[in-house]
Amino acid sequence: ILGWFTCFLLGPFGLLCWFAGWARHYQRPREERHLYPKEAAVAKLSCLTGFTAFGCHLFLAFAVMGWLHRGSRLCVDVYEKPQCMRRPIPGLPVGVQFMVFCSKECSMGGCYDDYVAGGRSMYNEDSLICGAALQSGAVQEGHGGVVL
Repeated sequence: ILGWFTCFLLGPFGLLCWFAGWARHYQRPREERHLYPKEAAVAKLSCLTGFTAFGCHLFLAFAVMGWLHRGSRLCVDVYEKPQCMRRPIPGLPVGVQFMVFCSKECSMGGCYDDYVAGGRSMYNEDSLICGAALQSGAVQEGHGGVVL
């Protein structure tokens, strides 16, 4: 079991180890393979283990892709609402204040990662207002509020 987990954690290199054990036995001539019945059993077990680990890798990869896609589906609502995608008015002098209401539908923080540049109290003028407010803590995720 320890060997299986070790090879599983090695990713594709672990799979190569399992299949190499199988291939090493089957590279022998057919007549010679019958002389090593224990090696044949180990080779079959190694092949089975390799396919099992491969199946686990595939399952894990699809699970991660599904989880990542789930997050992007949740963000579709944010991206389709114009009030969630507001940016500051271009050309305003630095320090000018204005109020913007960020509704609770706009307060899904992970959706704004690609749309917010800057940090702490200063953000790039291309940053989305609600995303910057969420990142700075001015608005709580899932609640919304007024941003100054």
